[in-house]
Amino acid sequence: MDDIIRDLYIAYIRWANNHDIRTISLILRLFVLFCIPTILCLASFQMGCRLGVIQFTLFLIGIIAAIEIPLDQIIYTTNTIRAWIFTLSFVLTIGLMGILPLLLTPTFRTQNKIRFVFVCITLGLFVINLFR
Repeated sequence: MDDIIRDLYIAYIRWANNHDIRTISLILRLFVLFCIPTILCLASFQMGCRLGVIQFTLFLIGIIAAIEIPLDQIIYTTNTIRAWIFTLSFVLTIGLMGILPLLLTPTFRTQNKIRFVFVCITLGLFVINLFR
């Protein structure tokens, strides 16, 4: 049993490392693009500010801040770290795409529309990255 688990883990690391470094960077960038605005909006909610204008302003500030972070300078030293960055960023990005619309608008219909836009933008960026 131990050998099967180890073989699966090694196969996973090889699979994750077969991806181009641009794909890993894109997934990490998407995670940061969803993470920073979510943190800012959550902080605003914790302080009691629920105004849509403030939430949207914090969303834009978070996006600008996330774009300015030099993620390209991160050195992926080992295959294991690269695999973990890939997996964690991918899973957390999917989760944050569902959380952020809840913070931006109070109505369910608008939240679904924003979620749909986020998914379309993410898929569009993946397609563009494939052909780049």
